[in-house]
Amino acid sequence: SEIVLGLIGEHQARTGSTVAAEILADWSKAKSKFVKVYPRDYKKVMEAKKAKEANEREEAELKAQKIDDAFAKLKSMSSVADKELS
Repeated sequence: SEIVLGLIGEHQARTGSTVAAEILADWSKAKSKFVKVYPRDYKKVMEAKKAKEANEREEAELKAQKIDDAFAKLKSMSSVADKELS
């Protein structure tokens, strides 16, 4: 809301707009009448981005799990080999 306030203030200063002056005079009430507008496809793009990020996190977790599993297997093979040598 601070950005909008600044833009309206700048507009009023540059143009002498009486409407802008009225909005600024009662900003606490006027700011509730402003809404954020997004392009139609913005939501789809953001959902796709979230899905991609979630997929990348899942892949990283699976890769880490495979590395942990491989390390555990090597440890167990090593302990078996140690027992055979003893």
